[in-house]
Amino acid sequence: MARSFLIQVPAMLVAIVAVAFALHLPKAVAADLWTRFRRVDFLGAITLISSIFFLLLGLNFAGNLAWSDRTTILSLVAFAVLFPLFCIVEMTLAAEPFAPKHIVINRSLIAAYAVNFFGVTSAMTMTFHISLYYQATLGMSAVQVGLWLLPSIFADVTGSLGGGLIMQASGKYYWLTVAAYASLLVGSIVAVLAAGIVGHSLAWMVAGHFLYALGDGSGVTASLISLIANAGPQDQAIATAMSYLFRSLGTVVGLSIGSTLTQNALRASLHEHLSGPDADVIIEHVTESLNYIDTLPAGIRAIVRTSYEEAVHSAMWFAVALAVATAVSSFFIKETPLVRAPSVPVMSTEERETT
Repeated sequence: MARSFLIQVPAMLVAIVAVAFALHLPKAVAADLWTRFRRVDFLGAITLISSIFFLLLGLNFAGNLAWSDRTTILSLVAFAVLFPLFCIVEMTLAAEPFAPKHIVINRSLIAAYAVNFFGVTSAMTMTFHISLYYQATLGMSAVQVGLWLLPSIFADVTGSLGGGLIMQASGKYYWLTVAAYASLLVGSIVAVLAAGIVGHSLAWMVAGHFLYALGDGSGVTASLISLIANAGPQDQAIATAMSYLFRSLGTVVGLSIGSTLTQNALRASLHEHLSGPDADVIIEHVTESLNYIDTLPAGIRAIVRTSYEEAVHSAMWFAVALAVATAVSSFFIKETPLVRAPSVPVMSTEERETT
């Protein structure tokens, strides 16, 4: 397992070297350390991090224990208090907020934020639980799951690059964004239907996930261009940072809620289908490790895999609902003509020397 993470180290080193040599920042304005610290929105950062922490903590306890558990309730109440407090800090108190009011509630940008949040939440939920379906229901190994995910990875990259080329050629992004998230929605429906709702078809699941990832890749690129085009030069950096804030929130919220739905449905299904003195022990081990499934007798193993299938469906339908929200939000994206930067003529060596 450790080696799989170490493989990423060379790529990270290449990225560090590339940034070190290729990124040229303007000289910073001279200021003392205290002045710089005063510009940092510490209160906003603390309230945001705290609110997200308690949200994830509450969702985690809800999935592993119960929604009525005291820790679950207190965590969600803390989130309900801290997140509005974060909004108040950003809107009224912070001198230099990292989520400025005129950026957050800008009507031209809200739709782009929405597709970023709903789209990434759906994407993380769908991809994670398709992988879980392959392992828990179909009995695939981690290597096999990775191979079956390759088409969707290729589609995601192709969608992103293809979307960029289309916008470069046309100078427009509205209908590309709508089409991309329509593809995401259709792909999500195909994938969940092929996962046992109307039949079992690995080929259709892969095809649905391919279509889903193609829309996700092009949609993310198009929505980012929409933000940059509508924010204006003076707010492009902040608007882009806000988009990544919504994407990050979507990632953690999608995985947390999806896992909670799956765990709750799995426990309910196993309690319904398993009986006997060892039922509680089996349920505890099954929810902790997929490897435990292979140690079970054939009959019980089949029950567990079927229960996992039913549980994964709940998370996948959640991803479909988010895909619907993403597709609807995409219709409210504001089209702004993309202006090409004026080309700079290339000077010969002689011309540079004379100048």
